[in-house]
Amino acid sequence: MENKRINEKILNVWENYPEESGKYLPILYPNFKKGGILFIGLNPSSSEKTFKKVFEGTKYQNINMEEKLNRDSKDICFLIREGKEVYKEDTCDYFNKFRDISKKSGSDFQHIDLFFFRLTKQKEAKEKIECKEKGDIFNFNDFGVEQLKIANEMISEICPEVIVVGNALASAIINNYDLFKINDKTFEKEGYDPPAKSLKTP
Repeated sequence: MENKRINEKILNVWENYPEESGKYLPILYPNFKKGGILFIGLNPSSSEKTFKKVFEGTKYQNINMEEKLNRDSKDICFLIREGKEVYKEDTCDYFNKFRDISKKSGSDFQHIDLFFFRLTKQKEAKEKIECKEKGDIFNFNDFGVEQLKIANEMISEICPEVIVVGNALASAIINNYDLFKINDKTFEKEGYDPPAKSLKTP
């Protein structure tokens, strides 16, 4: 499995929180590249159209998304392919702007989400992680916190030159939630290079 350490942690969360994680398997990630531009979203959506484009010409092309992404599936190798193929042109419109910025800047780009469950409506996503906001203070249930810990590891591992947060709630979480209040010593202790110094948000 590519990106074995991170993906096993994500799958462990799904195993430990079966009720909270819902009916779909989580998004998984191919191996990360160091540096470049890192775009961060809140959580992946569920798109039958994108699913069909990603798996066109493969053995999965005639299997609908609801069936293939069912959390009881024993075959998860296709999730890594999904994580690679969505970046390609004409596959997922969501990444069009990211590709444009990457080309114009001459930098590679990657994308991660803070949470790995598949829901299209942000209101439902907030309910799933029991996201509570009071001013600049955020609280989440354990299911949400465990995912944020992994997202934080992913950011430190990628060590991007620039971070672009394309979702207002994700931006607020990163800028205010204690887990993301980081400094160089935090990463030296964990054996990682320090991340980008600033967050760029819309």
